[in-house]
Amino acid sequence: MLRIAALLRRAFSGRNPSKPPVSSITEKPTNFNPEDWYIVETSPGGNERNFANSKTGEVTWYTPEGMTAEEILAIPDANKYWWTVKDVKRYMKEMAKQKARNGGRDWKDAK
Repeated sequence: MLRIAALLRRAFSGRNPSKPPVSSITEKPTNFNPEDWYIVETSPGGNERNFANSKTGEVTWYTPEGMTAEEILAIPDANKYWWTVKDVKRYMKEMAKQKARNGGRDWKDAK
């Protein structure tokens, strides 16, 4: 009983005045809006793919850095290549291995 009271007291004690109010915090712009991304087949049959962002111009041979499997699956036409989040995660692991083999070299480095 005392532990619960201590936890509640700590949770509802005065807010930290040094932190700015939530309304004043600006959100960082994100480039992970799946609608902005598209998949480009770079080989017959779609075995090799590039990911490109129509708004930022970013292009990658691998899966977009920081994007989740759910976000990748939400990219238009992604269901042409993967049906489930598990399939996307498997592909992401393959691409991570390939990126490691290539020393992190990506599309922007090939120019």
